[in-house]
This record gives sequence, C-alpha cells and structure tokens, in this order.
Amino acid sequence: MRTIKFRGRDPYNNQWVYGDLVHGSNDGRVAIVNDDAITDIDPETVGQYTGVNDMNGQEIYEGDIIHDEAFTKDFVVVYKGSKFCAAIEMTEDLYYCIVEVGNKDLRVLVKGNIHD
Repeated sequence: MRTIKFRGRDPYNNQWVYGDLVHGSNDGRVAIVNDDAITDIDPETVGQYTGVNDMNGQEIYEGDIIHDEAFTKDFVVVYKGSKFCAAIEMTEDLYYCIVEVGNKDLRVLVKGNIHD
C-alpha cells in the first residue's frame, strides 16, 4: 500500500512537521495531524511525500532539491499532472518524471528544499 503523508513547517518554531494534511473549512487554517498533535503550519511550505526515497533512504517530498547523478544537475521536485517530477529551475516546460512508485534504481540525493 502506498504511503500518503505530508510535511509542512511550523511557523512558530520553524520545525518540519509530518503527518496527515487538514484544511480548516471556515478559517483557512492548514494543519498537520499526527500521533503527537495537531500543528498549524505555513501553507506555503506544504509538500507531499513522493513515495520514493533517495540513495541514502531519505524520503523525497514535493519542494525538495535533489541532485541527480546521471544528469549531474540539481532539480526541484514538483507535481505535474498526476506524477511527481524533477524540474530544472522551476520552469513550466523543463522537467522529467522521477517517480515510478517503487522505483529502486533512482540515483538521486536530497540536498535541501526550496523553503530553506
């Protein structure tokens, strides 16, 4: 079964929070819910887990900056159509799909994310 989870940054302590994404229906709040708490997050920092990990086992999220060994370039992970893709400089037309769920041959490393 595919893992569906999100992350977002807590605006009060600047820490990443991981879990289920919840939208407030009337107040516009966005929060992450996990076993520990319900935490309000900065909606601009929300990213979904791609279902794929990098070469070191680190989870890859939308908004991450990854380094691809094959292309020797850095890319930003974006959601295009119905797939997570790696984009060069966040342009609309320069990207390639990185995620085939269960892709074990992915040769990338997470370097950071666009919110750091």
